[in-house]
Amino acid sequence: MTEKIKCPNCGLEIDPNWEYCVFCGEPIKETTTMKKEEPPTPSEFKTLIKEILMERAEFETINKELEEILRQIDAVKHVLELNVTEKSKVLKQISYLKNRLRTLKEQKQKLTHHEESILLEQLIKQKEELAAKLDELNKMKKTMDKVVYKEMKKELETQYEKVEKDLKEEVKEAKKTLKDFNKELIDLKRNYERLVASYKLGNIDESEYNVRKTELSFKISKMELAIKILQDMIEKAD
Repeated sequence: MTEKIKCPNCGLEIDPNWEYCVFCGEPIKETTTMKKEEPPTPSEFKTLIKEILMERAEFETINKELEEILRQIDAVKHVLELNVTEKSKVLKQISYLKNRLRTLKEQKQKLTHHEESILLEQLIKQKEELAAKLDELNKMKKTMDKVVYKEMKKELETQYEKVEKDLKEEVKEAKKTLKDFNKELIDLKRNYERLVASYKLGNIDESEYNVRKTELSFKISKMELAIKILQDMIEKAD
């Protein structure tokens, strides 16, 4: 059996002996240096899936907080213009907000994986593209040679079935990751409750409480967003 290669134009699997791609018409034999491209396996993405999703969630969480901080700074500056009596307290708040703003911007610059996609997303996209090609091919059926139509339909259906099978496996992995995320979220919320209780009992001062509260609130927001992102993907795949 001839080993399949990918068309350099449309990316669908084709026979290397074809003179052109039957799906998009791209000349094949002329592309003498074309190499076979293997799609990444689920195992290759397992080590990065959490990092990619968490960075994406962190990126979005940072952007939301940055917008809120800028809004707060403007509000506090307006209060300052009113010649309030507790001017030192207001200035202290502005200083805190500006430091937090700087910290978030530096944190955002360190993110390197937030624009990457995970295998689950890639498979969803491939399935949608193949489904669209099958629909388009069926519309062309009446104007096509029967042999050519059957050949192209069989090839697309084979690829669709493979993607659908891979997608089911990746959904299983995604659900495991989602379970891990939910456990981590529970732990974070419990830590938050412990922090609030410790502060109310006088075990920590206000300064330490505010710092740790900010950090935990950010982590909780980030985890909740990562869970939502993954849940949406799973629903789309199912």
